[in-house]
Amino acid sequence: MSTFSTARNALAAQLAANTTYSIFAYPQPVPQALSVQLVPDDPYVVSTNQKYSLTATMRLRAEIFAPIWDNQGNLEQLETMAAKVRDLILDATQNCGDLSAPRVVSLETGDLLTAYFPVEVLVNWSA
Repeated sequence: MSTFSTARNALAAQLAANTTYSIFAYPQPVPQALSVQLVPDDPYVVSTNQKYSLTATMRLRAEIFAPIWDNQGNLEQLETMAAKVRDLILDATQNCGDLSAPRVVSLETGDLLTAYFPVEVLVNWSA
């Protein structure tokens, strides 16, 4: 398992401390309602070359998905999930950015309401 996989799986394990949504450490082929998935952001890795080691910041997006049957109810559900996700990310001592504006994603399986937090995880590589 790569350093990135290890860091991504550790963050997913931290986010799994809940009973309201499923967590995926990688992008899903089809997003599910009531789930959070960790997907690479752009740029994915920002590296800093030091004399004896290479330090990298892995950038992810914690994408939150909620069903969209009722605009008000599902927006509140998305906001509740976002608050829980942010608290768990901060508990993991990761850098967490601002929540994006909610948007609708249309899929073959139905529409979902989604928003994301940008997340940064420090990763060390030995030289």
